[in-house]
Amino acid sequence: MNSAVELTKEKPRTTFKYGRMSVVVIVIAIISAHFIWKSSGTSEWKIVKDENGMKIESMKIPGDVLLKYKLNMRVKAPLSDLVFYMTDINTGRDLGAIDVKRLEHVVAPPVVISYDTYKIDLGSPIGLREVVILNQYSQDPVTKVVNINILAAPNELPPNDTVTRLVHLSNHWTYTPLENGEVNVQLISDMDLRLPYLLSNLVFPKVMYDTTDQMRILLKTAKFQNKHVDYVTELN
Repeated sequence: MNSAVELTKEKPRTTFKYGRMSVVVIVIAIISAHFIWKSSGTSEWKIVKDENGMKIESMKIPGDVLLKYKLNMRVKAPLSDLVFYMTDINTGRDLGAIDVKRLEHVVAPPVVISYDTYKIDLGSPIGLREVVILNQYSQDPVTKVVNINILAAPNELPPNDTVTRLVHLSNHWTYTPLENGEVNVQLISDMDLRLPYLLSNLVFPKVMYDTTDQMRILLKTAKFQNKHVDYVTELN
């Protein structure tokens, strides 16, 4: 009788012991996987999506946990329409941004700069992200290639404790006009949405594809056609 009672008492202690060991093993495995991932990478572009005339590639750099992405596509549109799309403050609203504001805009060809801010809703349970950016536009006078750098400028506004503000964002657009009237569009994106990096790396190619596909759709609407931008010169 006493032996049965002792065995009954011992069983919960044994179960707890092995349960605790399992948790320790899982934690060690997660930490190990993190450092293995962080130290991995070839610093080479690899195709992750090639669909509907749009190619998206990713790059893993040793020491970084977030992937960098590159997109290439061609669109049939004048350079002015493309630059207007990128510079018009209302474009953000068309893409679902809220609280869109232009803080400053300076035209000093060949360089044009502006500071903008907006918020994006990533849904529950993630919520809002606040974006404050510096936009830099320039055009090569010979090739007519347009370069647009979009960089995080989190210190341009006072701190906001009510929403998460992005602090790492670097998007570089290159518009290369072609003789056939098309423009080769390239985007190299390096940004941190303040999400777990596993989730960010998983969803970012789709976000990049959907956002840029929406760009192609909007460029076919009257709102973004036949625009004139004073500081943009067409190839022909």
